[in-house]
Amino acid sequence: MERIFETRARLIGVAAFAFGLVAAPAYAGESTGRAYVSNERGASVSVVDLATNRIVAEWKVGQRPRGIALTRDGRYLLVCASLDNAVEVRDPQTGALVATLPSGADPEQFFPAYDGRLLFVANEDNAAATAVDLATGKVAWQVAVGEEPEGIAQSPDGKWLLVTSEEDNVVAWVDVPSHAVVEEMETDARPRHVEFTPDGGQVWIGAEMAGTVHIADVATRKVVQTLTFAPPGVPAYKVMPCGIRFTPTARPRWWRWAARTRWRSSTSRARRCAATCRLESAPGTWRSCPRGRTRSSPTGRATRSRWWILPR
Repeated sequence: MERIFETRARLIGVAAFAFGLVAAPAYAGESTGRAYVSNERGASVSVVDLATNRIVAEWKVGQRPRGIALTRDGRYLLVCASLDNAVEVRDPQTGALVATLPSGADPEQFFPAYDGRLLFVANEDNAAATAVDLATGKVAWQVAVGEEPEGIAQSPDGKWLLVTSEEDNVVAWVDVPSHAVVEEMETDARPRHVEFTPDGGQVWIGAEMAGTVHIADVATRKVVQTLTFAPPGVPAYKVMPCGIRFTPTARPRWWRWAARTRWRSSTSRARRCAATCRLESAPGTWRSCPRGRTRSSPTGRATRSRWWILPR
């Protein structure tokens, strides 16, 4: 929709060619709150003021920007420039380039370590995960994983780094202290995203081509449940889960369907679909704002992003 709604209304739309999106530390609705949208085709980052829901700046960045995140302290904005094989470090206020970090070949997605020291990068072209030291700007270590890695996440306790392999249909469990792959857990077809619950007890894995979401127990590294979906009027082959986010209370859980224009929510304990939100076009990467009251999503082929306020 083209219309702009007031804060605390249902849905707000803003213009941008969007792929990745990250919310700044300031909470949605505060005057200092910002969201940063990486525009893969336009080689730029759009800055959205969350108080007015309008684009306030457009910064040119490296080629094919994909993953985007703030450092844990909020001082810098990190942008994956995939075609440049680099991670750009930028000032989140001005967009000025502060530094360029090595990232390995074709950085897709990344995950800032919880201790703030490392940046974990999934390298699609050379089937590896790279740990970059943010203080020195150098590669700290690298580990081989399955082919075409995409999703990457660290467990809240810092012990595990999980990396999905879209081609091999596995998730690599990397022991962070030893930098070694301890196990490759088989999944359904094309695992694209991995997300730990806030307490670290479970990890949810979106298998895009299979249309399923695995729930794995972290203690045993075993899949304990696989969720399937049968939305009315949607063929099974068009249900493609490839993004998962948790609210701060771990309920509800939200995921998107890559090829369809819908978002779905699952209740925490029942693990069932609780709601569906329809969008105009296929969404790209998305994020929750810090208090979990707002959802933001690029709309893929459309030239705008979506924002909405969750019900209490």
